Formats: sequence, structure tokens, C-alpha cells
Amino acid sequence: APGSGGPNENVFGTGTISGRQIQVESSNGLNVSGFNFSSQALAPLTSRSPFLVSNCGTSTFNNNIATGVNIAMEMSSNNATNTITANNFSGSAYGIYMNGGSNNGNTVNNNNLSNCTNWALTYNLGTPASINTNTFTGSVNALYLRGASTFTLGSSNVFKNQTGTSIYLESCSAVNVSNNAVNGTGGHGILVNQSNNCVIDGNTTCGRTFGIRIQGSSNANTISNG
Repeated sequence: APGSGGPNENVFGTGTISGRQIQVESSNGLNVSGFNFSSQALAPLTSRSPFLVSNCGTSTFNNNIATGVNIAMEMSSNNATNTITANNFSGSAYGIYMNGGSNNGNTVNNNNLSNCTNWALTYNLGTPASINTNTFTGSVNALYLRGASTFTLGSSNVFKNQTGTSIYLESCSAVNVSNNAVNGTGGHGILVNQSNNCVIDGNTTCGRTFGIRIQGSSNANTISNG
């Protein structure tokens, strides 16, 4: 309300919103934090995609909740140098879904992306600043990374119990994926497609149909200590 302060003074209503709850576009320096999108969405949650970010940069998205929805956080067009941390997007079809454009320099750390039924984190496309300390436990597919160059994936992400693909590199160059435990049942531990000069080192892939799989036109990759 006018004249009031502090976070989240806006009242959306509980269980009543069928469309977007927040859409931010062509903005920089935003802070969207502390929202519970799930509590405000109209049932069934599995058909709701409450939060869209488009053409935004140097913004912070922290401590938001969107559980059990279709797309918890969607990013479209070009979004650079944003910080996405400490959000709970578990149990959704897609946790964080970057659906194209250029997405360079974003930090995606310490998010709960567990038990997603499609992809937990779709980073499409660009080179992140950091992807680390995220929880992917129980998600069918965990991390899809497309178009990254000269990037090291953090080794403190938690990959457990995937039945699809834990880490998928596509059209990447000089990406380092080391010291990850990507154990699960069936599917791929690490899938590398159309990617060159990548380092895959010291990872464990117990229980997978394919531990590490290289396909497409992929050249000069180094696989060691697996």
C-alpha cells in the first residue's frame, strides 16, 4: 500500500490467480524476493507458470517459492548477470527454464530444484557465472547447459536419483565437469552432444545405462578418472 515499506507489502490473494503473478521485462537492478507463488496460484498448480523474466539484467531473485507448478521461473529473450539463489522450485515440471536468447553471466546457486518431473535447470543458452550448491535430488533430468564456453561447473551441486539425464552439455566448448556424483537409475549420468574441448574428470556414475556418453560431432574432449 502507498506509504508502507518492507518486502512483499503487495497482497495477491490466496489460491486465486490462474495467469502470471509477476512478469518483469526490459529492466535492470530488480530485486524479486520472498514471494510464495504456489500459495497464490489457482489449482491445479501443475498448469500454472507464475513468474516470467524477459530481457532483464543485474537483478536478484532470491528466496521465492514456486513448488509443484508447471514452470516455476521462466526466462525468455536475453537475460545477463542476474543472481538466482535460495529459491524453492521443487516438484515442478521445470524449475528454472531459460528458453532461448542470450543468458550470459547468470549466477544460479543454492536453489532447491529437487523432484522436478521434466528438467530442473535448463540453461539455454550462454555461459553462466556460476552453477553450484543446487539440489537436484529426485528430478527426472537435472541440468541442461547449452552454448556455454570456458566454464567450470561447481562440484557442490547435489545430483541424486535421476532416471533421465543428470548433466547434459550441448553445443558447449571448454566446459569442465569434474568431481560430481551423478548416480541414479538408467538414463545418462553425463551426456555430451556437439561439444568440443570439454573436460569430464573424476565423476561417479553408478547405476546409469550410460555413465558418460559422447555423441554428435564432439571433438577433443578429455574423459578421465571416472
